[in-house]
Amino acid sequence: MNTLALIIKLCAMPRKQEPKFTLDPVPMDASVGAWYAAGNAGALKELVNSEVFRKAEAILKENSRPTRGSLRTSDVNSLSHAAFAGYCDAFHDLRKLCSAPTKINQSFSTSEWDHLQ
Repeated sequence: MNTLALIIKLCAMPRKQEPKFTLDPVPMDASVGAWYAAGNAGALKELVNSEVFRKAEAILKENSRPTRGSLRTSDVNSLSHAAFAGYCDAFHDLRKLCSAPTKINQSFSTSEWDHLQ
């Protein structure tokens, strides 16, 4: 088979398509009170306590953790520490959403991030 015939044959072959994952839009009422009122805490608790989630959490934390070998300049070190802290905060916040607070309509302060605006 000559080269041109091989190229034509390869181009005519069906290509494997990558699966497409679509995310549902964020609900309009994405407040903390609505979260607990809908009863989502129990389902999230099952997910967060599952073995797969705990393994994924451990892998993400371990791979983002600063090590002696990853020490570089102060800017790179700061980014590394910030990424690790971000993972820790995110997983901690997910665990907080697993159990309802004493006051469901409590307000959460976001003033700690105001300096970034």
